Amino acid sequence: MGGRRLFSGGTILPMTAGAAEAEAVLVEDGRILAVGDAASLGDMAGAGATRIDLAGATLMPGLIDAHPHLLHFSSLAIGTCQLFDARDHADIVNRIRNHCTILPPGMWALCSPIGEPHYFLRRSWRDLAEGVLPDRHVLDRAAPDRPVLIQAWAPVTPNIAVLNSAALHEAGITSETPDKVCGVTIHKDAQGQPTGHLEGPVNNYYTDDPFWLSIMGHVGAPPDWLWEAGALAGLKAYNALGVTGGYESHAMEPAHIEAYRKIRNDGALTVRIAATMDAADLAFDPTKVPDNDALFARLQLAKSWEEKSDPLFRFNGITLSRGGPCWPGYLRQHKAYPGPDGVLTNGKTFLPHEVEYLVIRYCLAHDLRFNMVLGGDRDADDLLQTLDALTSGMDTAALDWVVQHVLMLTDAQCRRIAEFGFHVTTSPGFVWGKGALYRERLGEAALDNFVPARKLIDLGASVSFGSDWGPDNPFEQMQFAETQEFCGEGICAHRHAHRVTRREALLAYTGNAARVMQWKEIGAIAPGFHADFAIVDRNPLACAVEDLAGTKVLATVLGGAAVHDTGVM
Repeated sequence: MGGRRLFSGGTILPMTAGAAEAEAVLVEDGRILAVGDAASLGDMAGAGATRIDLAGATLMPGLIDAHPHLLHFSSLAIGTCQLFDARDHADIVNRIRNHCTILPPGMWALCSPIGEPHYFLRRSWRDLAEGVLPDRHVLDRAAPDRPVLIQAWAPVTPNIAVLNSAALHEAGITSETPDKVCGVTIHKDAQGQPTGHLEGPVNNYYTDDPFWLSIMGHVGAPPDWLWEAGALAGLKAYNALGVTGGYESHAMEPAHIEAYRKIRNDGALTVRIAATMDAADLAFDPTKVPDNDALFARLQLAKSWEEKSDPLFRFNGITLSRGGPCWPGYLRQHKAYPGPDGVLTNGKTFLPHEVEYLVIRYCLAHDLRFNMVLGGDRDADDLLQTLDALTSGMDTAALDWVVQHVLMLTDAQCRRIAEFGFHVTTSPGFVWGKGALYRERLGEAALDNFVPARKLIDLGASVSFGSDWGPDNPFEQMQFAETQEFCGEGICAHRHAHRVTRREALLAYTGNAARVMQWKEIGAIAPGFHADFAIVDRNPLACAVEDLAGTKVLATVLGGAAVHDTGVM
């Protein structure tokens, strides 16, 4: 956007090393011209500048979500009958009936779960007036001739999904079907008829149950157009949260990259996106393990798609994940722990160790950036063993590689990760949403190794934060970083030493996340940087910690232009 704009009348948080709060910022042609006191910048702006009074608000760098799944989670929701805030069964029936009027004949009516994604801890189907999910008879009132599925999103396992009579028929589930098939329990009434409730590993992702996957096969794969539509919806939602940058680097398939590229070419990208591609995306179907030829083809495709200088969309790297989350028993740990069925497990290994060697060797030979999703301590030990074998004598910090999640790391593993020079991305929301689960499954002592952001920061690692499974609100994530609270329990005494300071948390959502994206000139309010701002109703560095989550985003500015505005601009 051309011309000069002077922002003053509030607090400016530059978030640069050693910089104090400022009074004003001057913008020209989408870049920051100067930051400083209001009088000096007022003179510099000149008579023709547009002056914007912040009216006591705080202007800070646009937030950068280092692990948003912006495209994925919006795509999961779009096109479904949305029941997130449904009140009771009558409300559900009415919504599904209305949704079916826009669907082609015979198409499954997919419904969102009920409650708050993706943990469904603060609100779930248990909060319906009836206290239970509707059964097939209730859903039949909405759509007697069309298959209906109320979905169960991960990561909770066991979970519950509901099918109506038409969906049960398509899936071949009758009174003659055993009460349990593979890991799925089929609930039946007193007469032995299926109620429509299926319980167990019935999630949309991180499930390898053959019976459930066969049912989902009747629904069919999502169409490629869904990813573009989902990303557009996600961009708008994240702009409203003050987000101007995102690192889309997990579970990214070629179709997802193509969706972002199209949005960029159409001039509709309102968040600066840096993306990678998964070497093998096993989150949505862990049974689809590729052979070496397919892996090599994916690596070559990632290298051919590199784009490191576009002002809005960049692609650079490959991501590898060999295990999964704790809820379904996929977390790869040396010490066995109870899975969702109570049976001891050391986790699930999606890909053998030799695949890790293949991918890292390719990245070193072809200058392709490497990302690793680290779940349990077995993931970390395998990775460190691979690195010792392949990077001996190298300046590993110059590689600028990334590790994500870091769910369970020992002190020794933290030290090695920091020494290697990895950028680290994780989510304070993991502590909030998963802490009680990890304590239950792995024991109280394991909490010392759980999401060790504090340890990694103290060791000198650059740590950035993302929302991942939620909550999406970055300010609430910053609150969790400071409080280290468990959902429904408040502050966990065992996590006191893991607290992250307010400034460190904000840096994890700004400058550190910009470095993960390999994107200079974003993540701070500094001369020459892009004019990417979030204007909020309070100073997130100074407000009470319990008030952080309630921060209101008044405007979000990308390159000097408003992409979200409640009237400030």
